[in-house]
Amino acid sequence: MHPPHPSLPEPALVPALIDFGAPAHAVAQRLIGVTLWVDGVGGRIVETEAYDQSDPASHTYGGPTTRNAAMFGPPGRAYVYRSYGLHWCINTVCREEGHGAGVLLRALEPTHGLEVMRARRGGMQDARLLCAGPGRLAQALGIDASFNHLPLNAPPFALLEPAPEHRRTLAGGGGAPHRHQQGRGHALAVRVARFALPEPRLRGGRGGARWGAAAARGLIGRGARAGSTRATRPQRTRQAAAARSRSRWCSASFTSTGSWFLACR
Repeated sequence: MHPPHPSLPEPALVPALIDFGAPAHAVAQRLIGVTLWVDGVGGRIVETEAYDQSDPASHTYGGPTTRNAAMFGPPGRAYVYRSYGLHWCINTVCREEGHGAGVLLRALEPTHGLEVMRARRGGMQDARLLCAGPGRLAQALGIDASFNHLPLNAPPFALLEPAPEHRRTLAGGGGAPHRHQQGRGHALAVRVARFALPEPRLRGGRGGARWGAAAARGLIGRGARAGSTRATRPQRTRQAAAARSRSRWCSASFTSTGSWFLACR
């Protein structure tokens, strides 16, 4: 990861305006690049995963329960659950109240409060691994069950992004239909992240068919789910065509595949 030039000031951050009432896959993509703070500790969101009630892998697929009640609550609230009885994970609730959709926050680029995060993560020194994965992210930010139902646009949470004068969006190349680049003011050359909805890729693990950057799981934390496989280019082409023919979104994964991921090899 290349740090900003020391002579360039950090751009001012302002509250991010996010429509959590939108479909989960739209919110998942919108959250990429947004800064998440919990009591001033956090960083830029670089990977998200969307779930709708119609997705068999969603916690809301079977309807409301005591455990998933937050997912059926007002949009923009946190849904916090424990995965396999070990790790806390945090989601943002989407769509209208009662629908049961959300976005799992999967990975974050630490930018604020690194020493606090390192202490919470048992002294982990490699910043690339502090929040590489939903369980690590929640642990580093100090998130537990007490954060369930809390609004993400009010303390202790904050969702921020650079002020408009510091934002720059460029049309990307390489054939990716929805690729953009976002830099931080004049530091664009050294602080580039590509926010992409690349060609879909089917793979195993919870959620079955997932959308996302083919290499993302290998580049951040090397935490591939059991059953995931690497597809060849011809296989990806066929899989992409099959995925495009589907009429619904299922476990949509959006990733930032720029300098942060490239530093995680």
